[in-house]
Amino acid sequence: MATTLEIPFRIAALGGKVPVELEVNEECATCGGSGAAKGAKIQTCPECAGRGTISFGQGGFAVNRPCPMCLGKGNVPSEKCHTCHGAGEQRSRKKVNITVPAGIEPGAKMRLKGQGGRGLRGGPAGDILLTFQVLPHKEWEREGLDLITRAPINIAQATLGSKVSVETLDGKTVSIKIPAGTPSGKRFRIRGQGIAKEGKPGDLLVEVQVEVPAKLTPEQERLMKQFAEAGGLAY
Repeated sequence: MATTLEIPFRIAALGGKVPVELEVNEECATCGGSGAAKGAKIQTCPECAGRGTISFGQGGFAVNRPCPMCLGKGNVPSEKCHTCHGAGEQRSRKKVNITVPAGIEPGAKMRLKGQGGRGLRGGPAGDILLTFQVLPHKEWEREGLDLITRAPINIAQATLGSKVSVETLDGKTVSIKIPAGTPSGKRFRIRGQGIAKEGKPGDLLVEVQVEVPAKLTPEQERLMKQFAEAGGLAY
């Protein structure tokens, strides 16, 4: 059985447990997987003569497929089970706790052995093949093991220099120095504060975004024009 599991960005980066409810096919408890109603007689399937498959021609080749009458069993009951309608199995829901490894990437797969539905007629339980889908985060992006976050600064901080504080993925706060004349989009690297996978930590990349005021007061506009004229800046 294959299914896709959506996990939060922080869980994918740091690892953790995720409870999930899965739908699995399990042996029908009423008929024990036979597909027959109680007291019904089991007969050889007249469609496939007990083979469980039928052949049909396609492009000069004979192709086998499961018999649609007996569903590949090779026999049919005189009366179908009223619970599973002759399928021999039912859809049920199963709760499991998934341990997500730290640093797991989108599209990564994990096989859960024996966590699928019970096999027909006492057969072993099947496996579940999970494909992880990582949900986006409003503050973080990922490049390999590096994390990217953005820090807004105003035009004075960008021009004169400043210090800003940013939060790491595990909730710590670190400060970075913004040099005078920093352009918007400039990235600063904080080593070892990215995603750790198999003992190898990535870095945290802080991208500054210079925010320009949408509207100036008359005094601010006068001073800005004065600044532009002193520096020979066209406006």
